[in-house]
Amino acid sequence: MITTAKAGPAHHSVGAPHLRHVTFIAATAALGGFLFGYDSAVINGAVEGIRGRFDVSSGTLGTVVAIALLGAALGAVVAGRLADRLGRIRVMPIAAVLFVVSGLGSALPFALWDLAF
Repeated sequence: MITTAKAGPAHHSVGAPHLRHVTFIAATAALGGFLFGYDSAVINGAVEGIRGRFDVSSGTLGTVVAIALLGAALGAVVAGRLADRLGRIRVMPIAAVLFVVSGLGSALPFALWDLAF
């Protein structure tokens, strides 16, 4: 006796959740790269203004800009850990206050190092 297997529907839905997850991760990484590039463009636009206002050397200017970028990365790490511990909703008002303080500090620097810290 010869038996044949029934031709059933293909199981394409097994890989679909993985594809969505991979697409989500790729889109998030692309958005992060876009935002980092935008941030770099904003800093590049501010470089000439900083140089003209404070009359600094290229090395000092590069240090201030690097400190600002490293501070942003460190702030993201700290905010993530705080959000894990306290909850995202509780961390958002703290972040809002820090953004206001940072914005005022960036708008009204007394010296070059006020921009870095």
